[in-house]
Amino acid sequence: MMAPPSAAPARRVTDLVSALEATEADAAASATAVATAAAATRAAADVARTAREEAAAAHAAAAEAAAAAKAAAAADKAAAAAAVAPRSVAFGLVPAPELVAAAAKASAAVVLVGNWQGWDLSRGVALAPPGAVPSGGGGGGRWTTEVALPPGLYQYKYVVGGSWVVDREQPTVMDGYHENNTAEVL
Repeated sequence: MMAPPSAAPARRVTDLVSALEATEADAAASATAVATAAAATRAAADVARTAREEAAAAHAAAAEAAAAAKAAAAADKAAAAAAVAPRSVAFGLVPAPELVAAAAKASAAVVLVGNWQGWDLSRGVALAPPGAVPSGGGGGGRWTTEVALPPGLYQYKYVVGGSWVVDREQPTVMDGYHENNTAEVL
């Protein structure tokens, strides 16, 4: 006679099936977790790439702004230098006939002296006599010269045959007891 089937193998099969199902469920959950982690990693990589691109764009914009600021500063410096750069200023005098005669008699030059060189006659600038400057220059009996001066307001006089004189055709100002011509260089 045969022994009745034991319930133990059936229970073992049931346990194995349950364990297999649990393992499959764990595997599915793990696969889902891996897929979720992979998606999160891809999203994080996308965020990091976007952040790097934005940082690079911000760095480039900052570099452009710095270059623009440097160029603006250089332009301002050049403009400031141009504003104070000496300008060529023409001076001319039509002296009275008696002064011309005195200068000719003393064989003296007509000299321009001004406050830009401390009224120092030894540093004065000799004017070219009438006719010595090509056309467009000292015509009409005018003694002429040019002096490079930075922008500002200047006073000056001419020394003709030892006499200090002003040009009555140009603006004058009183400086203490002295009347001087004025020139504004812009």
